[in-house]
Formats: sequence, C-alpha cells, structure tokens
Amino acid sequence: MYEELSRYDDAVRAFTAELRLEPSARTYVMRAHDRPKSDRKGKESDLAAALSLDAGFYPAYRERAEEAVDAGDLETAVTVYSAALESQKDLPDALVRRGILLMKLGKTDLAARDFAAVRAQPTTWDQLNHLCWTKATGGVDLETALAECDASFTMPWLESSRSVTWNSRGFILLRLGRYQEAIASYDNALKINPISGMPLYGRGVARMRMGDRAGGEADLAQGMHFYYRAAEDFARYGITP
Repeated sequence: MYEELSRYDDAVRAFTAELRLEPSARTYVMRAHDRPKSDRKGKESDLAAALSLDAGFYPAYRERAEEAVDAGDLETAVTVYSAALESQKDLPDALVRRGILLMKLGKTDLAARDFAAVRAQPTTWDQLNHLCWTKATGGVDLETALAECDASFTMPWLESSRSVTWNSRGFILLRLGRYQEAIASYDNALKINPISGMPLYGRGVARMRMGDRAGGEADLAQGMHFYYRAAEDFARYGITP
C-alpha cells in the first residue's frame, strides 16, 4: 500500500519489518526496488540476499539488470539477463529484454536470435501481448511487434482480455507516428474497458499530436484520473504529449 501511494521510505520500513519475521527472496527484491536510486549498495545487498535464498529467482536478476539499464550500463544488463538464462532456460521475458538491449547496442543478429527463440516457444495470447508490449516500450523492432500483437488476436482468450492487446497495439502505432490508427486501437481498448487509464492517456497523446488539443487534454486528464501514474509511465517510455 505504501508503494502504491509512492511512500517509498515507509514501504522500505514495512518490508524490513517483514524480513525480520520471515526472510524471502520476493521481499528482498521488493525492498531493493523501493530503495532510493542513490542507495546502490543497499539495493545490491538486497538482491544478493534474494539470490542467496533462491539462486534462480528471476525477479532478482531482472531488478539487477534494470538497475544497470538505469545507470546506462547496457552491457552489464545483458550479462545479468544471460546469467538468469543460465540459471533456468524457460525465461521468455529475459530473452525479450536481452534482445531489446542487444538491439540498442547494435548487435542486431544476436537480438534477432533471442526474439526468434521466444517465438519458437509455444505461446498464448498473453505471451504474445507481453512480447509486443515489451518491444513497444523498449522502442525496438516495432513493425514485428505490431505483427505479434495482431497474431495474439487469433488465439483463444476471454473477450474482456482483448483490451490489453488493443492498448499495446495503440502504443506501437503511437511510436510509429500513425496517430489515426493509434486512436482507433485505443478506441477498441476503451470499448471493452472504458475506465482504463493507459489507453485513455495514449489516445490523448495521439489526439494532441494530430492537433486536437481539447480532445487530447480531456483524454490526458481522464487517463490520469483512472491511473495516476500514466504520465510518469509514458515519460519513462519516452512519450510525452
């Protein structure tokens, strides 16, 4: 609850109290995540403790890799994801994230190999959505990501779940500058879930970029109303109105 309220110091204290009662890899990773960015030693200590309890605990590897990415050290992040894949082979998320980093480092052949390895695995609609969303937010391989979003629509799923892939598809089209198509995808997401903050905010950005200031500002405000971190998330992905 503290984390959701952005009261990270209180969250760290709560996780510390939990760890005194029952140490767990999960809680160590959550405490590491909520520590201040300046507390790199504390973060690393928590992640080391998590892996000492469970040497194959993927969230600890992912947190360590994302810390390296935040510091601009993409090579180290690639090494961390590689270590995670050595600890357990069935980690499509690690393959996708390593592929994105390799793409950004200009190692396109290695990146393509990781992406192909993910697609070669049996996939469900949500795994395909995860693949296209992760590429979309990473800003790489966008045309292929769009095809992966579309492929997820051909798989069995609950109709109510389709909104998440329409949202992913809208985000990719937004990145590609195809604003009218992005708005159409966001409209489809909102037909299913009209109070979803991310597609509302994304549609607002697309409308603003098409010159519809009034409609865009209304969507941005609604998006923030339903998900107060929408602007923060979009900015983290490099998208601003």
